Amino acid sequence: MLKSKEAPQHVVAFGGGTGMSILLKGLKEAVSDITAVVVVSDDGGSSGELRTLYNMPAPGDLRNVIAALSEADPKLLSLLQYRFDDAILQGHSLGNLAMAALTKIEGSFENAVKALCQLAKVKGQVIPMASQKLALVATHQDGSKSTGEVTVSKSQKPIVQMCLLPEPSPASKACLQAIENADLIVFGPGSLFTSVIPHLLIPGIVEALDQCSAKIIYVSNIMTEPGETTDFNLSDHVESLFRHGLNRLDAVLCHNGEIPEELENKYQLSGSQKVLPHLLSPNIKLWVENLLELGDVIRHSSQRLSKSLLGRYQELLVL
Repeated sequence: MLKSKEAPQHVVAFGGGTGMSILLKGLKEAVSDITAVVVVSDDGGSSGELRTLYNMPAPGDLRNVIAALSEADPKLLSLLQYRFDDAILQGHSLGNLAMAALTKIEGSFENAVKALCQLAKVKGQVIPMASQKLALVATHQDGSKSTGEVTVSKSQKPIVQMCLLPEPSPASKACLQAIENADLIVFGPGSLFTSVIPHLLIPGIVEALDQCSAKIIYVSNIMTEPGETTDFNLSDHVESLFRHGLNRLDAVLCHNGEIPEELENKYQLSGSQKVLPHLLSPNIKLWVENLLELGDVIRHSSQRLSKSLLGRYQELLVL
């Protein structure tokens, strides 16, 4: 592991879904100050139901991030992550229900997140991307639109532009302060158009990124996602980030290593391909490493990802 003086002390991560939880589990062992800014526009499953019923942001990704950064008793984490599989609560996780209850008790969604973080003894800070109920809207190449994260993910149409409805409120002071103080800012891994890009659509985020002194890194998914990023290589991912407002990247980290043939074939049958490390911009450093966690699914290894990010960070300091 890096010596403390060589590692970034203040890291801000933008994302959502499984990818963000994997990233944070590795980083929390080596970084003293982590801020996770989490997407809240999921409209499927338990999150979607509670979002509609209580007119609140989606809690699911936040719950997973809180669990990833928690240093509480494992029994409490099991409780938060418990998902009912029968009767009236079927499909709901207890953590999502707790977030809905805390929103009522604490008077706001942001206060509910803070309260759950305290209960779960979170290492670092977890901030929702927005404190209002928002819908993702994708505009496709043929001019049609898809509304809602689930619909966007299933559209099977190339995406030209994303927006949020209604017009989102400006980024929170806590988020902007974290960006200002950051040494390292990480986007991804996660679904490009539904977990990563939405952060760039919040007023104030791009401007804060432009003004900050932190190094900015994008971690690419290992595989493309059918519909969202079909046939995308690494340059396509980066170009999409720039098209949605990001003005600079210092480096891109991409997996390049052997994937078990049987597992890769399984993904290919669903229309998913390995993201090829083709990057056209000479001004962005390309880091290519084996980041795979061996198992039944293709995903990043928390330890490999964290080690690579923190080790490579030093290269950016001499530029």
